[in-house]
This record gives sequence, structure tokens and C-alpha cells, in this order.
Amino acid sequence: MKPKLMRYFIIATAALVLLLPAQDSMAHTKQPGGGWYFRGQTFDDGDAGRAGQRSARKDPVNVIWYGGTHHYSTSAVENHLDNHWDASKVGGSGWRKHDEILSLCKQDQIMVWRGLPGRDADKTDRHGSTARNRYICGSQHHTRLWDDYEHDKLAGAAHDRYQWVVGGIHYDKVGILRPTANCPPSAPVTACTAGVKKVPNHIPGRSWNVARHQMRRALHGLCGERAWKLHTGAQGWFQGFYSTGYLARMTLREKSQGCAGSGP
Repeated sequence: MKPKLMRYFIIATAALVLLLPAQDSMAHTKQPGGGWYFRGQTFDDGDAGRAGQRSARKDPVNVIWYGGTHHYSTSAVENHLDNHWDASKVGGSGWRKHDEILSLCKQDQIMVWRGLPGRDADKTDRHGSTARNRYICGSQHHTRLWDDYEHDKLAGAAHDRYQWVVGGIHYDKVGILRPTANCPPSAPVTACTAGVKKVPNHIPGRSWNVARHQMRRALHGLCGERAWKLHTGAQGWFQGFYSTGYLARMTLREKSQGCAGSGP
């Protein structure tokens, strides 16, 4: 090969090598056609029949736990949140796992997975929060988590399970308990029919982007990125606050171990 052609060949090969990691980094999160396996927003659990419809959307998806060779189960993510959340960086209390949170403080939402029959709808797998007291739904950072079981069903033999866990982080400014539609808003809670579910009035108290940045700050002991990739489905206005659509990427690797090799 002539020297000039050899130079062109080396440059082209180097460019291809540089591109390959970027493509591989999305291999487990995007379908062969280029779309994400998961929608960019979660939906109201109160009416599963409307899951996937704009009128039922609730929160943007803004965090994914992904990277390295780790086993990404929801329990592993919960343990890392519990062990590494540094409340001194963002205020509030330490982390509480799913089983340490009062059930009425959780409020499930629905994730819609692309490509499965009926746009498979999936309730929240696990919750976590910084509630000061397990019996009181106070103002808090709150995350909902979904594992990649549906991704495994879609990808089949091409990918193993436990490649990632996806969800959202937000800050709740929690109001007083309010009755459901079955109990008139004007009636005192004590006067409502026995057995009617009472739910906390969760109201976002900070922007989605601030909550995402605060999560990264509170988990400063773990490798990750606060703005990894843009998911256009997570971009826009949600419950009065704007989301840029970026997903933070958190990992199960501690910085003390070095972050080399913790990328996807």
C-alpha cells in the first residue's frame, strides 16, 4: 500500500475505533432501530388503561444505573443508595429503602416498554426516599426504580438480564393527606368511609434537573455522570417544572476503586 493510502487507512481505522465505544454504550438501552427500550416518562397508576397516553403522564425518566460489569438488580441499587447517599451535600435525611417506607407514601407509577405486545405497562418495582420518619410522608427526595426484565424479554438471547435499572429522581414537597375521589374533598378525613385509601398530596418542590443534579452530588462516592444521554421523551414540562430530558448515569462502582472501566 502506498504511504499516502496507508495514512488514509490509519486515520479511517482510528475514527472507526473511536466511534465503536459510543455505539456499544447504547447497545443495551436502545433497540436495533435506534429507539429506547423505555418511554421517557412515567404514567399515572390510577388508570392503567391510559398508560402511554399523554393525558396520564406524570414524571420524566431522568436516571439510569448502568455501566461496567456489575449486576444491576433493584436490590443492588437500593443498597448503594442506602450506603452512599450523603445528606450533608443536599440537606434532608439519610436514605430509606422500599421496605422502610410507609406504603401510602410510595404512590406507584407505570413504565411503558416499547416493542412488547400492548406496549407492556409495568408498575414501579421499588421505591426509595429520604423521608425523615418511616411513618410520615414528609418532604423528601424520592426515586422509583424499574429493572430490565422487559428489556431481557425483548432482546432475548442477544442480552442478559440485569444490565441496568432505570427510573426517576425528584423532590417531593408533601402536603396534607387528601382523600381520593371516593371521599368528597370538603369532608374531613375522619368522616370518610372506613377503608377508603388516603394518599399523601405529593407536589414537586424543585425542578427535575435540580433533583437529578442533587442526586449526583449526594452520591459523590460513586462513579457516574449527571447528564449522560438525552431522551427526548423526558424533555418538556411535567407538573409545573421543565425537564431538559437528560438522564444521569449512576454506577455501582465506588470512586475509591477508580472509575476506569465503569462506563457502559
